Amino acid sequence: MTLFAVPYALFPAMAGYGLGVLDSPGLFFYLVVTIITSTSTSVVAVFENRYFVLFGEHTWWKYVRKFFIAGSYIMVPLYFLPAQFLISEQESARIIVWESLGCQPEIPAHRELFVLSTDQIVPGYSIVVAEGVPSVEVATFAFLNLYCLLFKKTSPTLSVRTMKMQKKLVVALAIQVKE
Repeated sequence: MTLFAVPYALFPAMAGYGLGVLDSPGLFFYLVVTIITSTSTSVVAVFENRYFVLFGEHTWWKYVRKFFIAGSYIMVPLYFLPAQFLISEQESARIIVWESLGCQPEIPAHRELFVLSTDQIVPGYSIVVAEGVPSVEVATFAFLNLYCLLFKKTSPTLSVRTMKMQKKLVVALAIQVKE
């Protein structure tokens, strides 16, 4: 990954530059945010799959789950598009950013400062939505898994030992995702 681009962000401005083969900081920023969101969506898929295998195979969820997972993954590249479409005009945005930075770093001569946005409203909302939606989905499936394990009646086809193992699996899954 570092062969293609090494991002250098300049905080608190939403600006930076990159080093490496890929000389498009805007594209690289979009890809990084998309990869992070796809990772969050993969965690949703893990929790959903655990719910489906343990409790949802014989419910209405078996008809909806494929559309839900497909929709979650389709949304991943779309979350950050509003910020990409509203990228500031670079020349005037660079002036604003250079004036706002107290300590101005040296940028390599062959690179220019990329300014995603001079305000943080649209990118901020995009990031909040991109991480908020998967977080709510993970919390929902984690709650459903715990609720069904703790409060639903056990299935007559499952032994007590199997139910204990399933509870340990859900706890292990929660610990694994937490770290």
